[in-house]
Amino acid sequence: MLRSFGHKVVELRRSNKALDALSLPARFCFYFQGIYFERQIFNEVRALIEQEKPDVAHFHNSFFMIGPAAYEACFDAGIPVVQSLHNYRFLCAAATFYHRGRVCEECLSLGRRAGISHGCWHGSMLSTWLLTRVIREYEKRGILRRINRFIVSSDFSRRKYLEAGWDTGHVVVKPNFLDTDPGCGPFQGKHVLYAGTLQPYKGVATLLKAWGSRSWPIPLKIVGTGPLARELSSLGVGNIEWLGQRSQGEVLSLMKDALCVVVPSECYENFPRVIIEAYACGVPVVASRLGAMAELVEDGKMGLLFEAGTPDKLASAISRLISEPVLAAQMGQAARQIFEERYTASVNYDQILRVYQQVT
Repeated sequence: MLRSFGHKVVELRRSNKALDALSLPARFCFYFQGIYFERQIFNEVRALIEQEKPDVAHFHNSFFMIGPAAYEACFDAGIPVVQSLHNYRFLCAAATFYHRGRVCEECLSLGRRAGISHGCWHGSMLSTWLLTRVIREYEKRGILRRINRFIVSSDFSRRKYLEAGWDTGHVVVKPNFLDTDPGCGPFQGKHVLYAGTLQPYKGVATLLKAWGSRSWPIPLKIVGTGPLARELSSLGVGNIEWLGQRSQGEVLSLMKDALCVVVPSECYENFPRVIIEAYACGVPVVASRLGAMAELVEDGKMGLLFEAGTPDKLASAISRLISEPVLAAQMGQAARQIFEERYTASVNYDQILRVYQQVT
């Protein structure tokens, strides 16, 4: 998006898959020795700064293969730093505030030892302890205090960081967006659509219970894969089409023919992209009244909200849209209007530029 508006963007990328090739002892040493190859990454970032002379450095995910040294290279060179917070990793080892089938905020109230005792990262106490050690290194070295701005995608996310004591003036909201407008569909209401990963915290089990509780005149189409795929598809709930992984273009085409898109997540979603994709296609959303979803979906305007984890209320919401197609179409029109007002590339460009201007 920035390039399309004439900016030069230089990217530094690393993949955590490099860790998978290490033996367990080597991986253990990786976490302990100087917070990993940091002299190498420091020199690499510093050389890049000297060559490109950037106005600002924008970090997205530095865990684990980039690390604190990259920030320090920017600080030493006097380059302003902006950090996008795409999840709650700095507050919660699981990054989702979700544990054993429910929302969990123990890391906020009890500290990171709660996440370690639960083994919230990769289901392992040792792995979680190693992760929290890395996060403490960021804090010990003052990395978080020296970042000029943190970007979160919703007011809900901002409140969580403020609850944890973060500086109110340094955490700003800039929502996600779509770089390409897929255009509005004809709104034929041929099916109900779920598009996302099949993870426990996504609430797909609740959706299947809701769907299995009634007879429906249209099918439910499920796009996505994940660890629950086999278990969920074997439940034998009728009138469901399991479509597996599909391209973004295919998903958008399915959206344009949908009555609604269901987002039944049972964790604090940061900002589900699927919601604004549905809005762009002119389709209402049925979502859990939880986290940022309750902020993004205005109940009765762009869709309907239901209490997370309640199959009967989810079924009632879907049933209402099926029985009132005119209302569903009106919600789709309102959703499209909200997309044009808030979630296009041009609107987002103005927002991100203001953040950069504040720190340069």
